[in-house]
Amino acid sequence: YSPSEILISTAINGMIGWKQWRYATAVYQHPAFDSSSFLNNIALIKVSPPLNLSDPGVALICLPQATANDY
Repeated sequence: YSPSEILISTAINGMIGWKQWRYATAVYQHPAFDSSSFLNNIALIKVSPPLNLSDPGVALICLPQATANDY
């Protein structure tokens, strides 16, 4: 997929509630992603314009710190 084909939706409760729609401008896939086992199945998606973080249906998440026990 091209990033411009990806439409991101935020919602407070599935498909109902507050929503913001954004198109992706870039997708950063994990460099060690394995599509046959889905190992490292994670990506970051950049959107434009930025999401409105004062919207009650949108919140930040914290990513865990890497450790020697990650797998």
